[in-house]
Amino acid sequence: MSTNQSTSATPIASLAESIDLTTLTVEKVQEGFLNSKFTAESLTSACLHQIATYNAHYNAIIFL
Repeated sequence: MSTNQSTSATPIASLAESIDLTTLTVEKVQEGFLNSKFTAESLTSACLHQIATYNAHYNAIIFL
């Protein structure tokens, strides 16, 4: 990974950590996009982080 990529990934990671997926609704996603609270990339990153965190215990995701 180049220095440029790791630097640009840091804001996405911090945005992803600030997204609470347990209370997120479609309306909140739309509002977040409009107000630049997060991006599609940070939302996806948050979802993938949630899968990585809980899938070992629940084994719910077998193919992605």
